[in-house]
Amino acid sequence: MLLLPWLEKIPDLHSSRKHKKLLLYPAVVVLIIVLILIGSKIGKKELPIESEQINNSEWQNSIAVLPFLDLSPEKDQEYFCDGMTEQILTNLARLNKLKVIARTSVMKFKDTQKTIPEIGKELNVQNILEGSIRKFGNRLRVTVQLVKAEDGSHIWAEDYDGEYTDLFTIQDEISKAIADTLFEKLSANEVDVIKSNQVVNLQAYEYYLKGEYLHRNKFWSSSSFEDFKDSEQMFLKAIELDSLYAPSYAGLVDLYNTYWNTQVLDEEERQKYLNLQEKYISIAYNLDPESADVNRVIGWVYSARNEIDKKIEYIKKAVILDGNDPENIRALGIFYDNIGLKNLAAKFYDRCLKLDPYDAKYYYYLANIYFHLGQFQKAKSEFQKALVLEPNDARFLLRYTLLLFHMKEFKEMEVLCSKYNQLYPNTADNRFLNAVLFVKNGEKEKALNVDMHSENKMLIYLYLKMSEEALQSMENYSERTKESERSNYIDLKNNPVFEFLRSDSRFQEMLAKHKILYDENLLKYGDIDI
Repeated sequence: MLLLPWLEKIPDLHSSRKHKKLLLYPAVVVLIIVLILIGSKIGKKELPIESEQINNSEWQNSIAVLPFLDLSPEKDQEYFCDGMTEQILTNLARLNKLKVIARTSVMKFKDTQKTIPEIGKELNVQNILEGSIRKFGNRLRVTVQLVKAEDGSHIWAEDYDGEYTDLFTIQDEISKAIADTLFEKLSANEVDVIKSNQVVNLQAYEYYLKGEYLHRNKFWSSSSFEDFKDSEQMFLKAIELDSLYAPSYAGLVDLYNTYWNTQVLDEEERQKYLNLQEKYISIAYNLDPESADVNRVIGWVYSARNEIDKKIEYIKKAVILDGNDPENIRALGIFYDNIGLKNLAAKFYDRCLKLDPYDAKYYYYLANIYFHLGQFQKAKSEFQKALVLEPNDARFLLRYTLLLFHMKEFKEMEVLCSKYNQLYPNTADNRFLNAVLFVKNGEKEKALNVDMHSENKMLIYLYLKMSEEALQSMENYSERTKESERSNYIDLKNNPVFEFLRSDSRFQEMLAKHKILYDENLLKYGDIDI
């Protein structure tokens, strides 16, 4: 049954589970935080990013679930209201024919003064759900109303009264009522998939949510070791309290994978965190092999192992299981981005933005694609969109600063270097930016003497137009990444940073090799049908 050779077999995991209804207290419902263009064949003209849009014909309707209002006397139920919002949109998102705006974007409209038509236009949806919660003692009253986004007119409204322990039942009833209103008929399977089926220790669930929040809202943007360890501890506590809850394992592996991919680690550390990923995702898969999150994270682990056929297999399965989760779509985008099929990657990122238009990272991914294509003005526009939403994100600032260097917009570049130095003073990337400043100021020896890892040193050689050193570094990089099927053909062909090397026979040979790999990837992975 198990497809992963390194998966641990965990016998009789479910036999000891005591099934209890999850009771969500306000402190628990904390925070938290195809489809596609048919790929070109060899011999066809390479597709520009701006070419035809993703076909969204599978979406038959669309909705945004706005943050629920807290009408409790003490006004102390905000976390509970956010949790209700998230669970309902999660339930609805399991209907692949319904476009559901993701949590990151709807939370931008908490306490907004904007009208329903304004919100509907910004999120590009046909319907909007508004709701409020009043909690008094152990009793709940949840009021919801479904309205047309175009003019704010009411479609349906209802009050739900119950005990606090009826929370999931109320959420399921609301979700089904919305689906019944938006669609003439739901199949038995569709009715089943929108139900909440959580069985988990209450305190463990709280730690899981905190781990997710610290990963997505802290470590993802800061890359700090402290944020990484804080998130790790939350997941480990969740696992300690409830060893049968698969999302805790998947969340921990996702965190380890982010750390593994974003930090400069020696070989021993890289192997350590790869082993941890394999250990915990094995358990998660045995617990819940049909979880979209688990399958997506398995894809990340296979990516770390350079087994890209397995990677795409599990990521595609995640999209099939939950095609409305932007994280699953993002994983497909990153897959195509990494193997050099930038046009396909851009289409997936574009789809993510349709589901989650206020999540900055998708603008960042698009900006990087334009950067590699040498389309710097378009890259600048996308970076600026990302930074409006997340002005202090370390990666956004770093890449945008490098773009400004390429564009010779040195005044703004120096301002951002100063900002980066204040926010992230003792980091390898800050040292790298200092080296770039030395290049800009004509201080070659100072730039070369900065301590940095090999990929950044390669960039410094390119910026200084040191042909021999740059080519040797590029060849070393290609050798290190050859097992990943990564083609840098698009970058090598289009990025002006390589202009001074184009007449060099070694560069031309490298370009030809990457073109062969690009064509192979296009033939093998360019057609995708989900």
